[in-house]
Amino acid sequence: MMNVVLENNELVFQAEEDITLHNVEKLMVFVKEKLNGEVPTTILLDLSKIQLIDSSGLKLVLGIYQFCEKSEKDFHVKAASQGIIRVLHFCGLNRLIKIEQVSA
Repeated sequence: MMNVVLENNELVFQAEEDITLHNVEKLMVFVKEKLNGEVPTTILLDLSKIQLIDSSGLKLVLGIYQFCEKSEKDFHVKAASQGIIRVLHFCGLNRLIKIEQVSA
């Protein structure tokens, strides 16, 4: 699942489980519900607690990015796993999205 926290005028989506084909649809619905309405100027997707994101999960990341672009919000991703960082870079998302690496 995913938790949502509002801290320092930043909406933080904290992924609690790997984002894969098996759960991405329910996560997309959840995220869209939270983004519908009043949203702060910055959105953070915190992937620091997960180890795996597949192509379906990348679709979720891109969806949040596109929302932020359209609504002129800042968006960044926080990740601890080298595997997740590698996937995001391999797909070129580091050219679109600020990716912050944190210690595990």
